[in-house]
Amino acid sequence: MTNISGIVAENKERILQRESTTVSYTADGRRELTFSWTVSLSVDIEVQYRPLNGGLISGNRNEENGSGRGVSGDVRGEWKPLLEDYDTAKWTRDGRWSVIRSIIGVTNIDEIALGNSSTDASLSDSQLISEESRRTSFNRYAEIGDIPKKTVFQDFRFQDVNEIYEIGLFDVQDRLLWRGTFDEPIPANGSEMRILLTIQAEGSGRGSTIVSKQAENSVVESTLTGERYYSEIAFGEGGGPEPPDYDLESEVFRQIAFADRSGSTMELYTDLRGSDPGDSFDLSELGFYNRRDRLLFGATFDPFGYDEDTTARVIINFRVR
Repeated sequence: MTNISGIVAENKERILQRESTTVSYTADGRRELTFSWTVSLSVDIEVQYRPLNGGLISGNRNEENGSGRGVSGDVRGEWKPLLEDYDTAKWTRDGRWSVIRSIIGVTNIDEIALGNSSTDASLSDSQLISEESRRTSFNRYAEIGDIPKKTVFQDFRFQDVNEIYEIGLFDVQDRLLWRGTFDEPIPANGSEMRILLTIQAEGSGRGSTIVSKQAENSVVESTLTGERYYSEIAFGEGGGPEPPDYDLESEVFRQIAFADRSGSTMELYTDLRGSDPGDSFDLSELGFYNRRDRLLFGATFDPFGYDEDTTARVIINFRVR
């Protein structure tokens, strides 16, 4: 007979690592298998301007574009790059949680704001330091090589802002998700400005795990749209998912995945409560599938027998950095 008390006591001293899996036992004898899935987010910035070329434009700050001086008709130039870097930038705490919350479909990027404070970006920022203008953002998708990216952009006109020191991304609930700052101001100089922020996600797991390209894309896309993408954990008896198809080698069943916050991570979990009478499996692989039936995260582990008398909880700890 298994000495559960002894196993629990031993786990206080050390946790058994089986490739990508942390295996532990609860006091009631239930086995827990825990996996790790981490996503790193980055933002590339490009600021463009479009010269007015002396056009007659109502509301412009420069006299040369005013009545009696400006040229009639649209004589604006082409969009040209002005800046492609920032001095400090941070995904805020709310920004990191926005990605995690996107798992249950409660957030999305909604607005870009400009301000005139060059104070360094901080994890604890909740607003721009000195906001001057804000507009609803537009989203577009671009895939460059093997890297899925999403670009958020908006045009700001001459009357919106004079000099740009800071840029912020806000969600539909007015939470600051990301803030970037510049040591030197970006001069508007009466031109029209276009702000493009390209968001990219890179996933990783510990041990024998795989994070698919479609997972990275889904994380970025769910952050922008607020759409729920995650639904099931599948189990199999094979050697794990491999590109390009990213499917389990030998799937035997699936269960609904649930989500729960635990500290700074989101626990995606399902409980195994025993197989159907007469069924028995040697489980050795799992996959986390979204509602479009695409595998986002997969792992392999030492096989364990699963029958009608087996109980276990399988946990995938999802975090953002």
